[in-house]
Amino acid sequence: MKITNNIKNSIKYDLLKKPIKLAKTHDFCLSRKPKLTVVMLHGIASSSKTYDHTIKYFRSTPALKNIRFITFDWLGNGKSYSSNHLCYDVDEEVSALQKSLEQAKIKTPLILIGHSMGTMLVAHYASLFPETIKEIFLVSPPIYSAADLKSPIFIKGIDSFKTAVTAYDKKLLVKRPFNAQLENIVKNPTNYKAFSGLKVKTTMIYGSEDAYIAPFNVEKIAKSNKFVTAIKTNGRHGVSREKYAKIASMLEERLNETV
Repeated sequence: MKITNNIKNSIKYDLLKKPIKLAKTHDFCLSRKPKLTVVMLHGIASSSKTYDHTIKYFRSTPALKNIRFITFDWLGNGKSYSSNHLCYDVDEEVSALQKSLEQAKIKTPLILIGHSMGTMLVAHYASLFPETIKEIFLVSPPIYSAADLKSPIFIKGIDSFKTAVTAYDKKLLVKRPFNAQLENIVKNPTNYKAFSGLKVKTTMIYGSEDAYIAPFNVEKIAKSNKFVTAIKTNGRHGVSREKYAKIASMLEERLNETV
C-alpha cells in the first residue's frame, strides 16, 4: 500500500511529536550568491499560488537576481500538513514558520512578505523574533481592533468575506483549516497589538477599493509607529501587479543597501 505524504506527516507530527514545519513550494535565486532572502506568505483560503504572478515578475526582473525567493504554505493550506489535531491558531502557525525558516538555513538579511491573513501571522512573528528580520512588507493587512471585532459593521464585513470566498469553493464551509483560521487568526483580538507594536521596518500596502480591511487603522498605526509606512495603491484585496511592482522597486533599493 502506498503511504501518502499526509500519513507520513501524521506519524511524524501526531505520533512522534516532531516540530511541525510548513511546506516549502518555491526556493530559487538567479545567482549563486544571494545577498538578500525574501519569504512570501499567503492569506486564508489560499496557498503560495497567490504569488504565482509575483514570482514570474520577480524572475524577469534582472535587478533582483541576487535575491533568494522562498514561498511557504500555511498549515492546512496548499501542500502543508493538515490534521484534526491542529488548532490552526497564531501559536501553531508562527511556530511552524520559525522551524521552517531555521530549516531553510538563511544566511542573508531576511525580508518577510505577507498577504491578508499572512500579514497577521507575519506581524506576530516579527513581534516575537524582531532580531531575525531586516524588514517586512504587509500587503492588504486586515487590521481590526478588539472593539472593531465586536462591531456589527465589522462582523457583517467578515461574514461577507466568508460568503465571497466560499462562493468559489463551497467545500471551504466544512473544512476545518479555513473555519479555524477565520476564528483563531483573523478574529484574534491580539492582532492589533502585534501590528501597532511592530519594532522592525514595516511597509503596509493596501488598495483604495479593498473592502476587507480597515484603512483608517492602517493609517493610524503608520502615524503613531515610527517603524511603519503605509502606501495606498489602486485596486482591491489581491496581490495586484501595482502592488508587487512597488515591492520589486523597494527590494531593489534594499538590495543596493546590502552591497
